[in-house]
Amino acid sequence: MAEHERRRAVEVRLLELRDVLEEQGHTDAEIASRLAEARKVAAADAATAAGR
Repeated sequence: MAEHERRRAVEVRLLELRDVLEEQGHTDAEIASRLAEARKVAAADAATAAGR
């Protein structure tokens, strides 16, 4: 259950980031690239947290 909530929180943050990037006028390719990077960082953070 906790893992599901963490994943959901990550997706919410990514959606918020997408909104900000769209408002700033970034292209779809730039947005996709930044979201992919943010998703990698979030996955690494989750792996670190799970290892504690």
